[in-house]
Amino acid sequence: MRKLIITAALLLVAAGSFAMRCDTDTVRRGPLFDKFQLRQSFQDATAKESPAQLMLTIPSSGGSSWLVDAGVAARVVPLSGVNSVSNLVGEFHRNTLISNPQYNWQLGFNYAYLHTKPDGQFALSWTANAKYVRDVIDTAHSVATTLSIGFYRTGKDYLNFGRPRSFDNQKMTYQIDPSVQVQYQQYFGNDLHTGGIVRPLVSLAASLAWNSARTKGLAASKKFELAASYTNRYAAANNTGNGERYTKLLSTGINYYFINSASSTVSVGASYNLGSDPLNGLKDQNFLQFAFQVQI
Repeated sequence: MRKLIITAALLLVAAGSFAMRCDTDTVRRGPLFDKFQLRQSFQDATAKESPAQLMLTIPSSGGSSWLVDAGVAARVVPLSGVNSVSNLVGEFHRNTLISNPQYNWQLGFNYAYLHTKPDGQFALSWTANAKYVRDVIDTAHSVATTLSIGFYRTGKDYLNFGRPRSFDNQKMTYQIDPSVQVQYQQYFGNDLHTGGIVRPLVSLAASLAWNSARTKGLAASKKFELAASYTNRYAAANNTGNGERYTKLLSTGINYYFINSASSTVSVGASYNLGSDPLNGLKDQNFLQFAFQVQI
C-alpha cells in the first residue's frame, strides 16, 4: 500500500510538472506579485464559482459564533503566462455555527492551466495544488497535493461547460462545471492520524440564474440564482487507520446578488449542506447555512 501511495504522489507531481512545461514559452516579466483573489477555495478551476463565505454572531453573553470559509491568492507573475496562472495561496476554514465545528487552515502553491479551443470543442482545465494543511480540531498536521481536471467548452450554438453562459434573450444565465480530481494527503502523525490517503473524486456543480435588467453595451449580470453541487470521494488507499472510505458532500442553495461582474461578486445566500470534506476539515453532518458571500 505504501508503494501505491508513493506512486500516486509522484503521478500528481509529474502531471503538474507536465502542465507547467506546456507553457514555458509564454512567461511574462514584471512585478513578482499582482492580481490578488478572494474565493472559498482554489482546488478547482477559477472559472468555477466559489465565493468566500462570512458570518459573525456576537451574543449579549457567552462566546461569539462565526463562519469564515475563504481563501486568498496572489499571482506569481514570473511563473504565469498567457494560458497559465501560478499563485501563492492561503485558505482558512472555520465554522463554529455547526454541530461538529470546523477549524482548518492551509498554505501552499497553486497552478492552473487552460488552453482554449475553437467553439464546440472540449478543452481540459488543469489545476494543481501543493500545500501544508493544519486541522486544529483533530490536532493534525499534513501535506497535500491535488490535481483537478475540469471540462471546458464554449460557443453560442453549444452547451457550454466550465464558464457562465447567458441565453439568447440575456434574461437567464447557466453554468455547468463537471470535474475529476485526485487528492494525496500525508499526515505527519498524532493520536488520530498517521500515514497517507489517496482520494480520487468526481464533482458536478450547476447553477441557473435570473439576470437583472441589462444595461446597453454591458454583459448580463445575475440577480437571483439557484445552485447545487455534489462531490463523491473514495479513499482508494488509506493506511491511517481512521476508517475513511466513501465520503460525499451535497450542497444546494439560493443566492441574491448585489454585485455581479466579470471581476467580482457580492451576494447573500442560504444553503443546505449534507456530508463531509476531509481535506478541509469538515466532519460528516448536515446543516442549513446563511452567509454573506464575496468573490474577487
